[in-house]
Amino acid sequence: MILHRPLDHIFSARSQVAVLRVLLDSAHGLTGREIARQAGMNHQACIEALTRLETLGLLRRQRGGRAHLFTINRDHELMAKGIVPLLRIEREFREQLKEMLRRKFQGVVLSGAIFGSVARREEAPGSDLDVCLVVASLHAKEKAHTLAQELAPTIWQRYGARLAPVILTRNDLRRRNARRDPLVRNLLREADSFVGGRLTEYLDDQKD
Repeated sequence: MILHRPLDHIFSARSQVAVLRVLLDSAHGLTGREIARQAGMNHQACIEALTRLETLGLLRRQRGGRAHLFTINRDHELMAKGIVPLLRIEREFREQLKEMLRRKFQGVVLSGAIFGSVARREEAPGSDLDVCLVVASLHAKEKAHTLAQELAPTIWQRYGARLAPVILTRNDLRRRNARRDPLVRNLLREADSFVGGRLTEYLDDQKD
């Protein structure tokens, strides 16, 4: 039993957080091997994490045929009032950010997409939030730049992310694609759209 600073123990290892993420929606329980597979970790590390969380009273273990099944102990005060809601907020984190971007740029840009390390799910604490905005004209480009400047402080305050916009007119995108520009190659490969059409739609000269 840990009553003094239990969060130090709960969040002491990434493997324990990974286990909790996997079990969040499991009502009937999962085996250690199933949890390890879904969490992308080796079986031994998973069992060690499960054991630590069970010792803290956060998980329940029951026999399910020849294997043990693990479920979240939703009666635990920290789990019910803190950890489960926090895991649900984390799950919605990215989509909420995309919705904020969509609301800000809708009607101004033809297409908006996240790219780079965030789109690849490889971001580090110091990574920027790389966003590509494709617009129809130079006037729209200036408007999108102003909106990005307005939004950047809010994104930092609410998500801890530094907004790094790349704003291209439709013609810019076509010309750079024709030159096989590495930036455009990356955009087309990684883009996670949040508003407007897909970037590929604006490479066609008929899309006017």
